Amino acid sequence: MHGGKEVMKFENDNYLINSNGCFKKMKGTNDGESEKLVKLASPIFIVAKYKDRVYKKEQLIIQDIDGEEYILDSSILSSRNLFKLIEMGFTINENRIKELSNALQEYRDSTVKSSFYKGVGVLPTNKGTVVVLDDIHFSPSMTEEDMNQVICDNKYDLSPKGKLDEWLTMFQQQVNGNVVLELITIFGVSSLVTRYLFLLNEIEFTGIIYSLTGQSSSGKTTAAMLAASVAGNPNKGDNTLFCSWNATKVGIENIVSSNFGVPVIFDELSTSTIRNLTNLLYSVSEGQGRERADKNGNTREKFNSGTSIISTGEYSIFNNSAKNDGLRVRIIEINDAITSSSSNSDAIKKVVRKNYGHVLPIISEYLLNNEEELVSIYEEHRQWFEVELANEESNTGMRMISRYAVILTSATIFERALDLKLNKEGMKKYLLEYHKNTMSERSLTEKAMTAIIQYVAVNKGKFIKDGSLSNMIENNGTILVQNDYVEVKIIRSIFERILKDNGFEDTKNVIKALDSDNKLVTDKDRKTNQRKVKNSNDELESIVFYHIKIDRAFAETLDLNMYNT
Repeated sequence: MHGGKEVMKFENDNYLINSNGCFKKMKGTNDGESEKLVKLASPIFIVAKYKDRVYKKEQLIIQDIDGEEYILDSSILSSRNLFKLIEMGFTINENRIKELSNALQEYRDSTVKSSFYKGVGVLPTNKGTVVVLDDIHFSPSMTEEDMNQVICDNKYDLSPKGKLDEWLTMFQQQVNGNVVLELITIFGVSSLVTRYLFLLNEIEFTGIIYSLTGQSSSGKTTAAMLAASVAGNPNKGDNTLFCSWNATKVGIENIVSSNFGVPVIFDELSTSTIRNLTNLLYSVSEGQGRERADKNGNTREKFNSGTSIISTGEYSIFNNSAKNDGLRVRIIEINDAITSSSSNSDAIKKVVRKNYGHVLPIISEYLLNNEEELVSIYEEHRQWFEVELANEESNTGMRMISRYAVILTSATIFERALDLKLNKEGMKKYLLEYHKNTMSERSLTEKAMTAIIQYVAVNKGKFIKDGSLSNMIENNGTILVQNDYVEVKIIRSIFERILKDNGFEDTKNVIKALDSDNKLVTDKDRKTNQRKVKNSNDELESIVFYHIKIDRAFAETLDLNMYNT
């Protein structure tokens, strides 16, 4: 895929290539005889040339008379390799194959070197910002010459199908008025808006994972297809935006690799065979993977992306991932009935299956031509959420504000670009309620304390009440009611096992959170406590433990009422 319109003709003193074919110019044998054209081949147009970023080989984009394009190594132009074009449908005069080779190499030499950009979505080029969908959308600052020098690839089916009017009519009749459905539609639009704001250095994240959970009749797959339909083909199939969780980690990374703003669906989380999704979720939300080698030992191009992923599943995406604040920031999970009825769901599906790919091109043009307005809209929404969440104290909660602002910015852009009206006030209320309901889930301290209290409650017999530290050698620790809290001392290895068994990936982060929230009693310069006590052989033995403070309200749960002071 490349910019600007190409003039399908090449001519110099020796050769002519146009819509009639490839020709060598021959002088007439007699004085005054006009120039002759000897046909070397059917039309072969060299549309562009560029250097492959990984292997540094020159690539050519060759086009036939019907507009069909082929990406080939420059070595195809050697007289030894040109015959390979025959199987692509080109006709070649094999008696003059060396002359054809010379003609095409001179054509190649006259072709301006283009810059190749891999991916779809919002891409910065050395000529300006472009948005790559089915077509390339260019920054208004770019000249036609600039446009001609930009080449991009596109691995998804983003070709618009059906009619925009039919999609808009369905939206107004079936979606408008349903805040959750409106919001999920905007999740699709937010893919592009998030990436654009990232490139403008307004935000530090490149995409968001949206998880839609609930029973099979809740409408989550329909809503996901609606969100994807703004960009391209939302149906199951090759190269569409509807993908399955039933794939390997590398397979999923490959699907979203080089995607910088086009929403992708991963349907039915229960089909995933990946036991722990933590690393994958971090990888696709951050848009970066670790380097890998190909089968020949050469370094593969590193996985790179930055887009929004819409996941569907009957259970929470957090069930198969670590309990940490980092994922809670990167994932917004909706667990509500989405469509109002089965007929509502059927009506939406019927339209989006046949009418898709019309909205994001309109959004693209709006973004490219209104960058300053985009930034001011985002800033206005960010400030609104900062005021509404002014009492938010956790760093995790504060980081969610920019995510909410991006979603509302996307809704505003959608309204203005398509001249539609959304219930933005309802969306704001929904996100504030979501924030309120999930805040405890996003608190690492609260999650860790829940796990610790549950363990102590179930294993009360392994904790010595009011006992000496020496008894900890044979048990998990000691427990004691103080004036305003319950004191639990847990042997370090037991404590670390509790966290691991409950899905906490990084013990250091948990300890840091507990300490900052005043749940730890520590020795100077260390988070653990260490004491030497006598064992049953009357020998000194060192015990390393964590000293945890549990709210006194849990004393009854831990059977400690008799010890109240």
